Amino acid sequence: MLPTGYNIKFTGVKRAIAFNDNHWEIMDRIQLKARVKIEATMKAYCDSGPENIPPQRFKFEMQYDHAGKMTRIEAFKARHVRFYGACAGFDGKPIFLVTGADVSKKKDEADQKKLNAAGKLAHELIHGSTGHPQKGKKHGKPGKDE
Repeated sequence: MLPTGYNIKFTGVKRAIAFNDNHWEIMDRIQLKARVKIEATMKAYCDSGPENIPPQRFKFEMQYDHAGKMTRIEAFKARHVRFYGACAGFDGKPIFLVTGADVSKKKDEADQKKLNAAGKLAHELIHGSTGHPQKGKKHGKPGKDE
C-alpha cells in the first residue's frame, strides 16, 4: 500500500513512480521543455528500469541512514530541475516515491538542504523513522533497490 497522500503518476512494465500532490503541482509548473525531458525519463525508468538511463537524466545522489537502515536517494534530472526520491516495494512492485524537488538549479551539484529534506522524507516513508545523510557514501549499482 502506498504511503498516505501518494498517487501513481507513471507506470510501466517493471516499475511505477508516485508523487504527492505538492510535488505533482511542482511538475505542472516547470518549463515545458524540462517537463517533457523529465517525463520521458520517468516513462523509460518505468518500462525498463534505470540501468540504461544516462546519469545526465537519472543519478544516484546519496545514502540516507538511520539506525543502520539505508535509503538510496536518486534524482530524475533535466536542465535546472531535479526530482529526488527513493524506490521501495509496494504491492509487489518497485515504486519510486518522489520526496523532493529543486526547480531553481543553477549548479551541477545538488542543493544539500533540499537533498537532505528529500532523504529524510523518503526514509520516513519507507522505514517509518528519521535519519541522517551519509556524505560521500556512494555504493551499489544505479537504481538497485534496497
